[in-house]
Amino acid sequence: MSKIKNTQTNQIVSKSKGAIVKVLARLTATGLVSFGIGGAVTFDRYNSYWNQTIFRVQTVDFNILSHTLPTKLSYALIKKQPQEVQRTLDSNYSLFGLIVTDASGQKIIAYSGKDSGKSLSWKAALDPQQLKNHPYDVLLDPPPIFAQWTYSNSRATERSATNFTNQGRVIGRVYYVRGVRPTFQEDLITLISNPFSGSSRIQTYTTSLIACFGATLLIWSGLEFILYRKRVGEEKAQQEVELAQTKAELTQQELELTKEREEKAQQELELAQTKAELAQQELELTKEREEKAQQELELAQTKAELAQQELELIEERNQNLINNNQILQIQLAERVSELQLLRKQRDDERSELEKETNNLHITNKKLASEIIKLKTSITNLSANANFIQLQKELKEAQAQSQQNLQHKQEYEHHIKQLTQKLQVIHNKQLQASQQNEQKDNELQDLQQQINEIENARSLAKSQLEELHRNEKNYQETVQRLEQQINEQNSRERELQTQLESLQNSLREYEQREKLLEKRAEQAKAESEALVEEIARAKEDMGRHPLNDFEIAIQELLKQNFTDSRLETQFDVASGHQGSRFTDFLLVTNKSCIVLEAKSYTGIIKPIDNVRNSGWVCEKVGRRLNILSCWGRNPYQQVKSYCDSVMSNRSLGISRKPVYGVVVFPNGSCIDDRIQSNISRFYRVTTLDNLTTTIQALENQANSWN
Repeated sequence: MSKIKNTQTNQIVSKSKGAIVKVLARLTATGLVSFGIGGAVTFDRYNSYWNQTIFRVQTVDFNILSHTLPTKLSYALIKKQPQEVQRTLDSNYSLFGLIVTDASGQKIIAYSGKDSGKSLSWKAALDPQQLKNHPYDVLLDPPPIFAQWTYSNSRATERSATNFTNQGRVIGRVYYVRGVRPTFQEDLITLISNPFSGSSRIQTYTTSLIACFGATLLIWSGLEFILYRKRVGEEKAQQEVELAQTKAELTQQELELTKEREEKAQQELELAQTKAELAQQELELTKEREEKAQQELELAQTKAELAQQELELIEERNQNLINNNQILQIQLAERVSELQLLRKQRDDERSELEKETNNLHITNKKLASEIIKLKTSITNLSANANFIQLQKELKEAQAQSQQNLQHKQEYEHHIKQLTQKLQVIHNKQLQASQQNEQKDNELQDLQQQINEIENARSLAKSQLEELHRNEKNYQETVQRLEQQINEQNSRERELQTQLESLQNSLREYEQREKLLEKRAEQAKAESEALVEEIARAKEDMGRHPLNDFEIAIQELLKQNFTDSRLETQFDVASGHQGSRFTDFLLVTNKSCIVLEAKSYTGIIKPIDNVRNSGWVCEKVGRRLNILSCWGRNPYQQVKSYCDSVMSNRSLGISRKPVYGVVVFPNGSCIDDRIQSNISRFYRVTTLDNLTTTIQALENQANSWN
């Protein structure tokens, strides 16, 4: 019977090998036909791309350059700017040739890609003999205005002349050389070396070949299915025939087996004795195995106890984490209330300061107005007509008093002279009377002179007395005017004192106003800082209204991941873990990403160990501890959320890789130690790099899948 089975097995193996060979032959034939068609399609795409698309594109480029390039190059050559000529020629990235020669076309001055070191497909055109076969435009001095050649359409192979003519001296030529297309074999080598290139033609070739491969598989699969149905029917009929033959052979074999069984019975009796001896040996081995099993059982019990202790430790740790979270939530709520009260106090203080500042500002304006009025009064007082008139009258009175004093001195001198003359005449009269030698007429003359002198002296005395009275009046007038002027000066000094006092008060009030403004700005800055701290505290209090930073993250995720599921403030907890609200949960086709927002702007760095110590945010003059409601730092918080997502089967995403991302605002600087010391399933980034980070995680998940 074993021989029959071996024979049947060999037949089955032979048939299977033959069937496999036939299947491979049919697959090869189908593939050759499909890939032959694919090669023809690819060659057609090759011809269409190089002989039509690229040809028309270069025709359009040459037509545009023919209308613009001669003017630019002519101007650069006239200005002797060879570097600008070379930069202009290099602007086509050497995809086709732009060659500048002298006026005869024999000497090449510059060409595209001269210094780039690239292999140029059109390099053969650098030979002046070959260059004559290509179209060109002349370069003129002065630069040309009109295009003299043009292509009628993008499919045209030759240029036609325009109706315009440019005047000027020919200073060079610019030739337009089409790029030489690669051979079909070179394109196929490029396809094989890089089938997923960004080139449109390579992508077209790849798409054609993939389509042919798909068609091959589809045709071959359909053909194999038809043959399989046919082969199954034939095999079923053959099996029924073979089954009848097998039954007849089995009947004969059973007779032969009966004889063999009798012989085996004798052998089995002998074996029974041998087995009895072996059973005794096995009994001894069984005892040894039981002892070993007992030891293994004790070891398993010990492991079970350790596992139970570890489970209890994990449950205790989770309970402590929940308790710490509850305490932190209470502390955060109290801190938020405290911060809100403090913010209200700062806002009230700022309002009072602003009110006081406004009052001081109004007072300063009033003082400034009064100062202007005082200055005007002082100026008016100095320029007052009465004051000027008083000064003028004082000067006139002083001048008249001086003049009166001079007259007084003159009259006194005149009276003195008259007195002396009178004394002389009296002496003469006395002498004449004593000598009696004088005549009467001489005595009369002397008496007349005496009378005249007496009259003149009396007149002089009366005028002198009048001058004395005038001098007294002038003195009184001067005293009165000086008193008035002194009063005016005293009033001016008093006003000047008031002005200085008001200016001092104004300076004090202005300093007070600046101080109040500074205190108001400080109160405003403290209020804004309190608002930021309140927003950061609310980020870790479960459900809360989204702040500006969280809204920015939400808008960015909605804009860049429209095909993904986005949850906001999503509770990822399971069982008796307690609520664990993550800020955002992004579920894509390949992965699940937990995002936690932290609105701390500054230098983000760990206190000590990245994973197990707190994190801080350093600003200018400030150092803030970063809050985390689950764990000591944002990494532990987002890791606990990811662990909850992976253990929560009700979410329906347990088979996808789960990643965690902590996001900080733009302008934050993440310490290099953070990313280098956390798991590859977690990222710490800023808002401007969030999209790139998520795409990198998606690529990582795709490579693992």
